[in-house]
Amino acid sequence: MRQTKSGPSVARQGTALAVAIQMAFGPGINALAQAGPVLPQGATVANGQVSISNPSASSLQINASSGAIVNWRTFSIGAGGQVQIGLPSSTSAMLNRVTGAEASQLLG
Repeated sequence: MRQTKSGPSVARQGTALAVAIQMAFGPGINALAQAGPVLPQGATVANGQVSISNPSASSLQINASSGAIVNWRTFSIGAGGQVQIGLPSSTSAMLNRVTGAEASQLLG
């Protein structure tokens, strides 16, 4: 039987975690979260067949052949952002390589 905790103790732990993340990553993480959806930028296909579209301002759809390689200048996903990757089968693989100097932040 699995037991879960709740109540003030768990809430304090969540707040402590949020403070620790803020201290570790600085104010930049808050700016990214508040700026709205940030999506990966600067795609260059290095191998395979890849189509990239923006169905909305907060989402990115990537469809790729197995073995595709995409070099990205940045690959961050802001709060509220969504990236969907479609591959031909469950055994397919795709490499998303980040070539820029900016650290990726996955908040979406």
